[in-house]
Amino acid sequence: MKLWKMAAALLFTVLLLVFAKKTAMVRSVLEVAEGNGMLIEHMTVAKQVGDEIPVILAKVEGASEVSLFYKIGKDGDYQSVKMDQKPEGGNVFTASLPLHPKATKAWYFLEVVSQREEGEVKLT
Repeated sequence: MKLWKMAAALLFTVLLLVFAKKTAMVRSVLEVAEGNGMLIEHMTVAKQVGDEIPVILAKVEGASEVSLFYKIGKDGDYQSVKMDQKPEGGNVFTASLPLHPKATKAWYFLEVVSQREEGEVKLT
């Protein structure tokens, strides 16, 4: 009977760990935005690990300029930084978030701009 209880406890623990991993809030998610002939594909940054600087990568098509808007914590205004295109090509743009204290959320979004004959077109 004791072996049965240990096996049941082990199975229950494994099931709880699988459920926790699937429902955790801290995981990267693929975000896709499309419109006006532009496309953004981006894996969200789930968390900052230690003193490692969080890097934002995005694949962007149909845009001439890509910007990262971010704020650290819920208060304050969004700051803007221009994203640089990686030299390897592939329409991949990159920018870094500043380091911030542990357990502080960083909020961010991307904005792409395309210059057209009819004027400036944006997608966020």
